[in-house]
Amino acid sequence: MKKSFTLLEIIFVISVLAILSSVAIPKFIDSLNSANILKVRSDISMIRSNIIQYKEDKLLKASIATYPTSIDNILDLLNIASQWSKNNNLYTIKLTSTSNVEFKYDSNTGIFDCTHKKQDICKEITQ
Repeated sequence: MKKSFTLLEIIFVISVLAILSSVAIPKFIDSLNSANILKVRSDISMIRSNIIQYKEDKLLKASIATYPTSIDNILDLLNIASQWSKNNNLYTIKLTSTSNVEFKYDSNTGIFDCTHKKQDICKEITQ
């Protein structure tokens, strides 16, 4: 005699899997978004540090403290240029699966700051 699963057992297993996945998938997406936010925070920190270092190097070498005219070389140096898109002095990066954040670089002051409409997002990733 052949032993096999009954239809009721199969439906029960599928139901349990559906319930588990309905809890696990949103948690997984949240953890991916959190990891990406932390990476963007780190990238911003490194970009700002490199802007300051560029100015200090210029001061030591030429006695003239100037900021870089753009941060394209810094993004290349940090191997993160492919993650950022540029439009004039506005740089955009994907923050989560549903949102992008825009930053503006001012070459006169060396400020690289968030220009997103929702300031709470800016605070979350820059502080």
